[in-house]
Amino acid sequence: MTKREQLSEAVRRLALDICLQVDGGLHEETIVRAAKAGANTFVAGSSVFNAPDPEAPIELLRTAAAAAHGH
Repeated sequence: MTKREQLSEAVRRLALDICLQVDGGLHEETIVRAAKAGANTFVAGSSVFNAPDPEAPIELLRTAAAAAHGH
């Protein structure tokens, strides 16, 4: 179990109302893994700001995270 998964499990077990954030290194594949591990807040820098059209990766990342969360 990864640290994120352990933390997510503790949050659920203790019924805490907190956000689990992942900052950096996010792209379509990693945001899915992070979301499945319990993260619900994401900070994406270079994947957005280095894109020719920043709106495109934002939408892609939002869609991928939502799908991983079952939304």
